[in-house]
Amino acid sequence: MGEKDTGRNLLAWGKALDEVGGSRRDLGYLKESRLTSWDRIEELGLPSHTRTVLPLEVFLRNPASLGKGEKEGELFVLLEPRHEDGKRYRKLGLKKSEVVGYLNQVISDNNLKVEDYDLAISETLLQAYGGNIVVSSDGGVVVELSGGGQGFVADGSHDPNKHGDMMRVWRDPLLGSFKYSWPLKGDKESEEYKEAESLRKAVYQTVLHLPHEGEGRDIKFAPGYYEFHLVDKNGQGKLQPLFIDAKPLDVQISDEEWSELRNKVR
Repeated sequence: MGEKDTGRNLLAWGKALDEVGGSRRDLGYLKESRLTSWDRIEELGLPSHTRTVLPLEVFLRNPASLGKGEKEGELFVLLEPRHEDGKRYRKLGLKKSEVVGYLNQVISDNNLKVEDYDLAISETLLQAYGGNIVVSSDGGVVVELSGGGQGFVADGSHDPNKHGDMMRVWRDPLLGSFKYSWPLKGDKESEEYKEAESLRKAVYQTVLHLPHEGEGRDIKFAPGYYEFHLVDKNGQGKLQPLFIDAKPLDVQISDEEWSELRNKVR
């Protein structure tokens, strides 16, 4: 990320921080439109899924416009209410040919007024890993990562028996160095070593996408909460991040929490 982009991102992030506010304890309760979050991701220049957002009534007048020139694949469909008291509807894993049928069913079953909703349609890509990032106001960074996907990390349902060990990355706010919970094992030419090293690099590059200033050990990241997927977008074995949420929060992490993290990473 260039200096120009970094400066723009930090200004946008600071403005959003003033507007949203909150603390780490608010993460489970902070409510905002998914579209607002997606707009913020775009404004910050974070990589994300290809998406289409438009009024529901506009789409229904011309549903054939969906996905022109795009590859076939599963889609995430979201009906976002324009009013605070409206209910949100979502469906994951739809094919293009199923979108209109799903929308008509939801509208009919719930007696919705199409003018009261916006429609968002997003591509979905297979997650190799998914996780969350928390940046504290003192410059510390914590990453939690699961091979089961980001949803299991966010809602606390990660099961090590099904998804493998929860992986963690910690950046010491004083030294600026990154520590990883998964070791580099075996010979450097072994597949096990290369996979572990590749994942470390992918997570590190993901963190570098966050709004920041400075370089190396002096780099300072903007405090907040982020959710991301790591995907092999081009099918060439190289993991890339796609962000799905970004919230500016004045995050506080206690000494006890930092101490617990130190025991979980190397």
